[in-house]
Amino acid sequence: MFAHSRLRAEKDEPAARPRRVAIWLALALVAGATSPLDAAPRAPDLNQRLTQLEAAQQAAVAEVTRMTESLRELEQRLREMRDLVAEAEAGREADREELRAMREEVLGLYVEGSSTKEAVREVGEQVETLSASLERFRLAAGILVAVLVVIQTIGIALGSRSRG
Repeated sequence: MFAHSRLRAEKDEPAARPRRVAIWLALALVAGATSPLDAAPRAPDLNQRLTQLEAAQQAAVAEVTRMTESLRELEQRLREMRDLVAEAEAGREADREELRAMREEVLGLYVEGSSTKEAVREVGEQVETLSASLERFRLAAGILVAVLVVIQTIGIALGSRSRG
């Protein structure tokens, strides 16, 4: 169970390592001193342990310093990433606006194309109407010319009879 808790602590708290090192060193020191009576004859051993404890503390301080620097670097990278994400979002929004503008332009072109088709259809109808009017005019003009020719022929025939 203790090993499981320790593993979970390592996963949950990345800064817990120096604290664990200090706790283990303190436990090792306490476990090494069995009684106050044993401590007196072991003065050189105590000095050696204090030196080891000091070295361990220096190592822990170095580790904490390294982790602090690493944390600062991570924070800087996080800020940079957030800036990049913000720039990307701004670019995405600009692209969305451009897409909306293009859609509106396509819609306008569609409407313009539809109105142009309508205008061409109306011009076609007007051309057909004009063509029909020209056909009627030609027919009426032809009938008029034919009537004039007949009248002129009758006039010439009557004029030559009266002279003759």
